Amino acid sequence: MAGTNPDAPDFETLWPTAVDAVAGLVRGLVGDRQVADELVQEVAVQAYRHLDRWRAEGSFTGWCLGIARNLVRMHWRTAARGRGVIRDPALLDTLAGEAAALAEEDDAVAEQDALRACLEALPPAAWELVQLHYVQDLTPGAIAARTAVAPGAVRVRLHRIRAALRTCIERRMAIGGADA
Repeated sequence: MAGTNPDAPDFETLWPTAVDAVAGLVRGLVGDRQVADELVQEVAVQAYRHLDRWRAEGSFTGWCLGIARNLVRMHWRTAARGRGVIRDPALLDTLAGEAAALAEEDDAVAEQDALRACLEALPPAAWELVQLHYVQDLTPGAIAARTAVAPGAVRVRLHRIRAALRTCIERRMAIGGADA
């Protein structure tokens, strides 16, 4: 479960980021609010039980939407047996795919917001190196000439800045975005 990686976000942190998208998809496909709410609860149970199967580099919301899609299919099969209801699996795949794409777009926006916040938190010297290298497109050698720092030291500092930004972004994403 989630206990295998102590740095991985726990279910209680992840589920609130996905529940609205899952509930919207399920309610839209099922129609009956009570049945939809039961299916959303089942998605939460399945996601919790199988959290170790989620790849942290992927979208948690997208993963939960996949679970929801499968549970809705099972519900439709059960309902169809009892009442002769016909449901279109292609429609389900299309809607679930669109919902997953929207969730991934939300993740990308959240990641950009986290990057922006992490960049703003950089110390002035690190900010200057980022500006010189990534905005002005200067090589470490050209930066060294401007700043009177050895080219090797510039490369090391840029590497450390990237590592710090990566850690900052991952931390912000794990706890819910750029505000954290």
